[in-house]
Amino acid sequence: MILQGKEIRSKLKEGVDLITDAVKVTLGPKGRNVILYDGSDNAYLTKDGISVASRVYSEDPAINAAIKIVREASEKTARDAGDGTTTSLILAQALFNEGLKALDNGVSIVDIRKHYSDFLEKANSYLKNNARNLDYTYDNAKYIAYISANNDEDIAKIVAEAYSKVGKEGSVIVEQYDEPYTKVEYIEGSRYKIGIASKDFYSSKRKNEAQYSDAYVLLYNNDIKSIDEIKYALVKPAEQKKPIVIVANDFSEICLSQLYTNYIKGVVNVLPIKSIGSSYHRRDLFNDIQSITGGKIYESRPTSTDVDFGKLDKIKSTLIETVLYNAAPRPKYIEYLDILKENMENEKAAPIKELLRQRISSLNGNIATIYVGGTTTVEQKERYDRIEDAVCAVKVAFEEGVIDGGGSTLVRMAREICDYDEIKNAIYAPFNQLCTNSYGRIELVDKVTDTLGWNFLTDTQENLSESSVIDPVKVVRLSIENSMSVALQLLTTEALVC
Repeated sequence: MILQGKEIRSKLKEGVDLITDAVKVTLGPKGRNVILYDGSDNAYLTKDGISVASRVYSEDPAINAAIKIVREASEKTARDAGDGTTTSLILAQALFNEGLKALDNGVSIVDIRKHYSDFLEKANSYLKNNARNLDYTYDNAKYIAYISANNDEDIAKIVAEAYSKVGKEGSVIVEQYDEPYTKVEYIEGSRYKIGIASKDFYSSKRKNEAQYSDAYVLLYNNDIKSIDEIKYALVKPAEQKKPIVIVANDFSEICLSQLYTNYIKGVVNVLPIKSIGSSYHRRDLFNDIQSITGGKIYESRPTSTDVDFGKLDKIKSTLIETVLYNAAPRPKYIEYLDILKENMENEKAAPIKELLRQRISSLNGNIATIYVGGTTTVEQKERYDRIEDAVCAVKVAFEEGVIDGGGSTLVRMAREICDYDEIKNAIYAPFNQLCTNSYGRIELVDKVTDTLGWNFLTDTQENLSESSVIDPVKVVRLSIENSMSVALQLLTTEALVC
């Protein structure tokens, strides 16, 4: 099947409208619920935009193509900023529909592309100039989480408590959990996603883990094919009856068998841990661990029993993660941590900046893990998505600051910095949808002034920053960027082949 010109644009419009109309009813504190039903016995109510968007589908391939394209843009916003799925969809729909009108009225796609580029530059500058730094407090974290989780008080409390305990440089991790309830665990020590090379080395079969105190550490940034390569490193721990932790890139089956023989015979308690990732990632991993344990990073076999070991007061390891603990930091630890912090502050690339933040969090030992449970898989997945979004939204709010929420910032941007009708009309769309979800078709744009906005929860005109009606800057920025990107892609589409 081949569709071209207005025929394909009509199908694309159907797809964009289909997914957005299903999702946008959930927007705001008075948004409506949507029933998600999988065709069997599982059905549940949700106000989570991304959960609704993920379930929209059409049998028509052209319409379904549009659904997938616009959904990916909204998911990218949620993935990078933790919120903004519904706003991204509403903006994308409005921009696409207004763009179609502009094309029908003779505006060229070249001009529309220029208009988008010009507005994006102004929008980013506007957001940067109007952003307010957010104090790192429990109440601020709770409010951001509350908004992101669709006004779920329980989720907001869980996320806020986790952030308040780990601190600004800590990490909050979300994982699924095979129980009907949700819990939070706090890790004492430095946590890494590296694990035991074989479950044969568990010290506790019941807990499926190995745990040792007062251990030697051999850092070996290479593969170990035979126990002969590390035989000198085993001498001192065996003589002193102390455990030895060996962190290496990989262990051959022969080596593991030889180590296990020594372990099971009581010659030496050995814990082989396998590093993961690229050579670049491993280098950082070994350097980070060295800052905790001390000792030398070996890349070839030690040539004598005078091995430069690292040391650990305590270690706990499973097949998938390892926690290291030293009561007193090694001499170079503080200096090393300060260098990482400085690198993070100076780094401009967001992915690298996030990796540095995660490394610092691991070194600091400030990690909270939210284990999300549920009575059914569907319920667990929906709750997991909302908690994960809330965690990310809080993080980005503290990173880039906040601006007035409730759609008011978009209204001001449309008035103050937008010179193009096809964009201005679209930028009003999220605010107008909030009005529709709250009151029907009542227009309240005139309630937004330079200093005041409309609080859709209390139904009053207020100073929104004083009322803590706020949005993370990154959420708004990415909602605009991603919606404009997908709208432009759709507007420049002339054919579909399937």
